[in-house]
Amino acid sequence: MKKVPGWKIEKDLWSQGYKYVAGIDEVGYGAWAGPVMAAAVVFDPERIVYGMRDSKKINSKSRLGLSGKVKKRSVAWSIGGGSVEEIYDNGLKVARELAFSRAIESLGVKPDYLIVDGLGYQWQDVPSMKIVGGDGISATIAAASIVAKVERDK
Repeated sequence: MKKVPGWKIEKDLWSQGYKYVAGIDEVGYGAWAGPVMAAAVVFDPERIVYGMRDSKKINSKSRLGLSGKVKKRSVAWSIGGGSVEEIYDNGLKVARELAFSRAIESLGVKPDYLIVDGLGYQWQDVPSMKIVGGDGISATIAAASIVAKVERDK
């Protein structure tokens, strides 16, 4: 049986009183060319979406369908990018952090907790948790992975 990302981390955080838990992931970090793109997604515990997967492990048709569900059912979602120029000028890590910041700042709600895939990231004074391989563990990070991949592919 395939292990799929779950909601345990999010449910634990919601039970602690965090309302706007944002999952954050990026695509393009390991790409040979093009920008790095990040997505941030916030769900309401009453409107979660099941079936999330790491965007790299599902086909484009499934990604497109799940991205649409995420956009309709989430409290907020947004995209931020780090351009090719920013990668050349500042390095990939800085461009990734710019993409994360831009995605969070465009959400329309201020997250009170961040769950971040991979290398970690700190935004303002908001508490955060880094999860290596997070898009295979957290459904919210997987949702961000899917939205970022669909938007970058456009």
